Amino acid sequence: PDSNKDFIDPTNNAKSNKPPFPIVLWRFTRPHTLIGSAIAIPSIFLLASPTYSSFFTLSSLQSLAYAVFPSLLMNLYITG
Repeated sequence: PDSNKDFIDPTNNAKSNKPPFPIVLWRFTRPHTLIGSAIAIPSIFLLASPTYSSFFTLSSLQSLAYAVFPSLLMNLYITG
């Protein structure tokens, strides 16, 4: 994608040089590190669970969410 492209401002339908927030966030981060962490953390969590069925319990998935969300935010802070 062309980084100098004009973006449409949804508030007044005029051309603006300010890109939308999701695009800014995507360019600010290093997406390969976020994707790698989002894959690696559940994979290691799955390897540490005693059985395959114990991975898919509500408390286990809740624990995984409590681990993944802050680690992705830390990753965003460190790489950005």
